Amino acid sequence: MKKLVLALVFAFSSMAFISSCVNMDDTYEENLKKQEEYNKMVVEQFTKDTTLIVKYIADSSLVAQVDTSYGFYYIIEKPGSDNHPTTSSYVEVKYKGYLLNGTVFHETKENTTTSASLNTLISGWQLGLPLIGTEGKITLILPSYYAYGMSDYGSIPANSVVIFEIELISFY
Repeated sequence: MKKLVLALVFAFSSMAFISSCVNMDDTYEENLKKQEEYNKMVVEQFTKDTTLIVKYIADSSLVAQVDTSYGFYYIIEKPGSDNHPTTSSYVEVKYKGYLLNGTVFHETKENTTTSASLNTLISGWQLGLPLIGTEGKITLILPSYYAYGMSDYGSIPANSVVIFEIELISFY
């Protein structure tokens, strides 16, 4: 499983690298070397994140599942209906997002929801939210790769593992 996850991370990071770092003035060899360095950084960070997640789950006495295809962790609190959203769905949710140390970086206010097209949200949501149906509840524990990556995002530091508690209110 670990090799498959790392292969997928490598493939996705290669695509991200190509779209952001390839310099058309550099030689093929220079760009290849940059890509290899970038891929190594991504895999190293993914490995660090996974170690932190496994420790967090153990220290918190949680019973989490791992998506063996992608390497993110989740807890289905309530499965919800039999109909599940797809990445092309528009979803209405209540949620709370926080760091491993418990620092909340965003949440919906009491008695309010937020809506968005799932394909515009972070990849961890795109992978995790389809695991539940309407009125379902899931906790996603995401390596930084499936969240905000190597860049700071507001109050979220670069390379942060993030946790989301999500209730799927509806989708279409």
